[in-house]
Amino acid sequence: MLKLKIHQFTYSLDIETGNVVANQNSGDKPVTDLPTKLRVYAAYAKVEKLDSVHFNGHSYAKVFGYIVNINTGKTVTNPDITSKFKR
Repeated sequence: MLKLKIHQFTYSLDIETGNVVANQNSGDKPVTDLPTKLRVYAAYAKVEKLDSVHFNGHSYAKVFGYIVNINTGKTVTNPDITSKFKR
């Protein structure tokens, strides 16, 4: 499990499965909401320097099947960007 700090929160990412766990003082809790998972995936892409594509001044990476903006953690569906990634 890889630990990633995003703002004031710490998350653990299982790089085999893509499962995300929020590390909290009260105990670890699995993350189920997609926006948080995508932010963790984006942080992972940045930390590990995964292959990325630059388009209109932004960087995008494909992580666990999602194409995300590595600065915002938002998923991308624009065909101009998604076509740059191999299926």
